[in-house]
Amino acid sequence: MKLKLNEGNDSPKKYKKFNGKYIEQMPKLIAEGRTPLSASELMRRRLKVLTASQKVRAFWIEHYVDTGDAVAYHPDGRLKIVLDSEHLRCLNSETELAKLVDGGGCIIEAVALKNGEYEKLQGYEFTRQELKGHIEEFWTEE
Repeated sequence: MKLKLNEGNDSPKKYKKFNGKYIEQMPKLIAEGRTPLSASELMRRRLKVLTASQKVRAFWIEHYVDTGDAVAYHPDGRLKIVLDSEHLRCLNSETELAKLVDGGGCIIEAVALKNGEYEKLQGYEFTRQELKGHIEEFWTEE
């Protein structure tokens, strides 16, 4: 039985699942004329499916879903939330990625910004101090 991702969807948008690596799936999504899901749209969808079938609810709530919104980090500790990131839309198998180690010791891949690119990004900017107390309490070793 095919999963009905659009069950309970009163929006004209039709959702489609793209399995696999982001860097491989984004070109396919864009080629179909689709727009990557935003984080806010994902949250609205997760609330909407609370009354959908268990299978659809499980997909939207229990699975990791990539979005088109990006977090850009500056070496001095600032970060920007970039909605509908052009950098993410342009990802493909030729994109050079940097390997980074996150706070938990996991290796993650990220798009390396060239000098001056961070400053040109349009988004909501925060400093570590502004975020202190909002995220650190959730990211403890315990």
